[in-house]
Amino acid sequence: MSELKISNDNLSSRFLVIRQRLSVLRTHPNKVSPWQDVAVEQSPNGQVYILGSHDGMKINATYRDWRFSTIHRNLKAMYFEIWQPTTAQRMEWELHQAYFSLYHLDRNKRKEREVLSIHCDPLEKLSATHYEYKRGPHLHVSFSPSPLPEAHFGLNQYELTEVLSNISNLDRALAQSIRMVRDQVLTLDWDIAHT
Repeated sequence: MSELKISNDNLSSRFLVIRQRLSVLRTHPNKVSPWQDVAVEQSPNGQVYILGSHDGMKINATYRDWRFSTIHRNLKAMYFEIWQPTTAQRMEWELHQAYFSLYHLDRNKRKEREVLSIHCDPLEKLSATHYEYKRGPHLHVSFSPSPLPEAHFGLNQYELTEVLSNISNLDRALAQSIRMVRDQVLTLDWDIAHT
């Protein structure tokens, strides 16, 4: 049973938490730059509450295709959360998925390629393959040969019970992971042509 539940009122203001978490990807850690906002909005879906992020331009209506700019010119990001109601009255919600992905843009070919992602699937069934790693924040290395893109590298295995005990703890764990992406990926020089 998930403890990652919030009230209807907290869900409607959730975009503020997400916006703050993602702002770290839009400012360079060693430079002073103006705080740039990431738009967070609800995707239309009657059964679940989906919050997705973009920087003002949605290429299409599908939240999985929304992107926002990062401090790296050729790297865009995507983030969304899916919340499910716990009752028919929809007064309480539980987190089903929180997904972050980083994409490299090949400007010459006008294509993007997923580089890595951080997922959290707290409602994963106990019987599911990789349950132990998937229900907490875990890393996928997408830009690599098989089977690495299918692997789930747990980021908080030693304290997973605590991380999943409430939404505030999970928020801190996800924020730390996204900050790690900024510091260890976005600030590096990329030479995709030679990989």
